[in-house]
Formats: sequence, C-alpha cells, structure tokens
Amino acid sequence: MASMRTHLLVLLLIIAPMTCFITPSSADSVINSDTDWSGEIILSGNVTVANGTTLTIQPGTTIDAKEYWISVEGTLNANDVFFNSSIPSLTQGSHGAGLWVGLEIAANGHANLQHVIIENAEIGVLVEGTLQATNLVVNDSYMAINSIGSSSVTDLSANHIDFETIRNSGDIDIDGATFDDIAIGISNSGNFFGQDITISSAGVGISASNGNLVANRISISQATVGISSVLGASVEVSNITGTDVALLIDAADSDDLQVNTAAVAGQRLLSANGATQYQLNDVRFQSSINANRATIDSNCAGICQFNQLEVWDSNHIASLSGIGEHEFSASDFSGQDSGISASGQGFLTIQSTNITAQQNALIISGPDSEIQGLEIQHLGSISRAANILGGIHDWDDVIIEKTYSSFDSESEALNIWYSDIQLGNFEVNNFATSINAEQSTIVATNIALEYGEEVGIYLSDSTLKADFLQTTAQNTGANLIGQSSLHLNRNLDRGRQNANQSEHPLLKSHQSKELETTEGQWQTLRSLQGHLALEIAYLACAPPTYQPSQVNRRH
Repeated sequence: MASMRTHLLVLLLIIAPMTCFITPSSADSVINSDTDWSGEIILSGNVTVANGTTLTIQPGTTIDAKEYWISVEGTLNANDVFFNSSIPSLTQGSHGAGLWVGLEIAANGHANLQHVIIENAEIGVLVEGTLQATNLVVNDSYMAINSIGSSSVTDLSANHIDFETIRNSGDIDIDGATFDDIAIGISNSGNFFGQDITISSAGVGISASNGNLVANRISISQATVGISSVLGASVEVSNITGTDVALLIDAADSDDLQVNTAAVAGQRLLSANGATQYQLNDVRFQSSINANRATIDSNCAGICQFNQLEVWDSNHIASLSGIGEHEFSASDFSGQDSGISASGQGFLTIQSTNITAQQNALIISGPDSEIQGLEIQHLGSISRAANILGGIHDWDDVIIEKTYSSFDSESEALNIWYSDIQLGNFEVNNFATSINAEQSTIVATNIALEYGEEVGIYLSDSTLKADFLQTTAQNTGANLIGQSSLHLNRNLDRGRQNANQSEHPLLKSHQSKELETTEGQWQTLRSLQGHLALEIAYLACAPPTYQPSQVNRRH
C-alpha cells in the first residue's frame, strides 16, 4: 500500500498543476512532463525536473521546501516566487541558514528566475548548467549562488550569508547587486564580470584565487578586506567607493592585479607579500591615525606600481620591502608621523610626488632609488626628513623644506650613510643641517642649501663633486672631517662661489683632502675671523681684490 501511495503522488506531480498544499511524505519525485505549480506548495521529498521537461512556477506561488531540494535537469521558469523552509532551526539564535538544500541546476539544466526570493537554503542556487535571473533575492543562507556553469544575473540582493555570497568557478555576469551582512561577497576562480555592486558588513568583499575577474563601480563599506587577490588570478577592479574598510587591498603574492579609480576611507590601503605585479591608478585613500600598521605594507618581488595615488591622515604612509621595484608617480602623501620607508634589496622609483610628514618622510635602507621630482614638506622641528643607508641613488628636482625656526639646531634634511648618490637639482630650505653625509659619495649638478642655524653640508669621510653649491645663512656652509673632499667643477651663473651670508662658510679638518677645482678654474682659501671661506672664480674673470692669507686648519 505504501508503494502504491508513492506512485500515486508521483503521478499527481507529473500530470496536474499544484494549486493546494501537498501532504508531506518521504518520497522523492521526478517531473517528466511540462508542469505548472501555483498557490502554496509543500515539498514531501526531493524533486527532479527531468531533461526535456519544463517546470513553470506561477506568480505568487510560495514553496515550503522543508529539508529537500529541487534539481533541474530540464528547464525551470519561476516568476514572483518565494522559496523557504518552515523547519525550526536546531540552533538557538540561528538565523535559519541551511534548513533546506536549495535549487540545483544540473549540467544540462536551465533556470529562468524573475523576482524570486530564496531563504534558509544551504545554497540558494547551485548552477552547473545555465542560470538567467532578474531581481533575485537570497537571504539567510550559507551561500547565495554557486556558479560552476554559466550564470547571468541582473539585480541580485543577498543578506545574512554565512559563507560566500557568490562562488564562481565557471562563468558569471552580475549587473547590479547588493550584499549585506555576509562573510565573503564574491569568491572567484573562474570568469567573473560584474558592475554596480554594493557590499556592506562583510569579512571580504571580493576574493580572487584564480581565473579572471573584472568588476566596475563597486562600493565596499564596513569590511575587513575589500579586495583579495593571489598568484594565478587576473583581477581588474575599477571605480571603487567605500568607508570603514580595515584593509582595502590584500595583494598577497598577486601577479596580475589592477585597481583603477577609487575613493575609500579605512585603516590600510594595501598589503602584499611577494607580489610580482600589481598596479594602482587614481586611488584616493583616507587612512586613520589610529591604524597601528603602515597604510601601504608591500613586499614586492616584481613590479609594483602606484600612479596618481593620494593618501592622507596616515600615521605611517608606506613600508616597502622585497627584491622587486616599487614605483610611485604623480602622487601625494600626508602622514601624521612618518612617510615612505623602503628596505631590502629592491628598487624604489618616485616621480612627480609630494610627501608631507611629521618625521622621516623618506627612509631608504638597502634598495637603490631613482627620484625625478619630489617635494618633501617636513612638519617636525628636530627630526630628519630623509635618510639613506647604502645603495646607489639618482635624484633630480628634489626639494626638502620646513618652516624656519631660529631655535632649531637639530633638524636634518638629508642624512646619507654608505651610499653613492647623484643629485641633479637639489634644494633644502630651513633645516639646521641640510646634508649630513657619512662615508658616502655625492655627485651633483646644482645644490642650493638655504637658511639654517647650523651646517649647510657636513661631510665625514665623504666626497662631494658638484657643479654648483650654494649655501645661504648657515653658521657653517660646509664642514669636512676625516677623509673628505669637496670638488667644484664650475660656477654657473655666479662669478664667485660662496656660502652666502654664512658666518663661517667652510670648516675643514687636517685629515681632509685639499679642495679641488677643474676646467681651468682656480681656487682661493682665505682666513675669515679664524675660519675658512671658499671662493671660486673662472680664470677668465678678474681676480678678487683681496690678498689670500694663510689657510687655517682645524686640529
């Protein structure tokens, strides 16, 4: 008798539209002919729509799935339908996720969903075949869509999702989506194309582990991680807005990551660990002075680029490391504490960039660097603006300045240790000591060191070769100690090279080499109030009117 009742129930499912409650039973059923459902449906077992068969669910239908699933091997058409489960949750305080399995679209199946709401499922829609959906809502589920096949969804809403809102290992196109109170918004290892997506209250907004992901017009707020990418994933995300994001970009070991045009506020902008290729273009990020780590924390093993980047309200702007090359261009940084620090054996390139920091605006310890157009605004009164330790460096059009203080006797603009540096046009304003070089070589075109209370340039066991050196209003223009030497090749626009307005333009120890000039120039050392002054003129010029006196050496 039980067997006859089961067959009778299956027959009713096949041949008749469902317009009333179905008596629950433990029987699975297969729909083998085109069927309509309407009214209130209660599943009594798992339902399979057979290949070549269409199940049409009429507008206004509600389906209580209990603990079962609906598998579509044929075609499912649903418009204005509500799926849920009435089974009580076994866990106190649970929001009812996972009470029923969900919709399963088999490899040869097709689903067309319009204005459909799915609640309490393990997976709202599992897609191994094809899915076309418009105005799809999935709430209180483990996962909204798992797309293994091909999916196209317009206007997706998902709320209270315990795991991935969208997991894609196939092909999916999302046009318009809103996700709230979720663990992960998008988890991609296939081909993902999406636009106009809003993600809030999330663990991770977008995560790419493989495949290709292209997303445009993305809003992310109240998220732990905005965008996550790893080696093997090709990711391009554009036009991002957001607030309250702990970490906007987790680049990890990415080898193909690009972020274009963003305006986001949060704790940290980017973290990378062994990344070989990423690029940020036109990104504005307001950091937080309460952040404990650098706004940009990047270990780069390839080429890591920042173009038109603006960061402000940051405690520590950037901590860079690794064997790769970090590139900054057309960028503007403002740090409450420190600026950019670079370590390791890599390379740092900076072009057309401004850095404002309270102290240590630029620290390079190990990497080589190339800088073309850098302005440092130093807000501190006693600290160093830029520090170089080791490496080979090529700088041009660099300005380091701060507000003048007659009480400042400790600040340093540029401190150089064990380095070779080539300076094109280099200018310092209002630092107690403009350049402090220890066991280093400086080759320069034009150095202007303006207004300070102590020393224009301090050389300790170091060499300076310059075309033009100007110091203004320091107590000492140049101070040479140990095995140091100063070589001035030509005088440019002035007939006389002097430490202008300095009381004691040059101090030189007995261990230092003699001053040298080239290209037919001559030099004169004279005594001035017990200290040394340096003047250089072309041989073609008339000699100075004073008589050189004995050179005083400091012992």
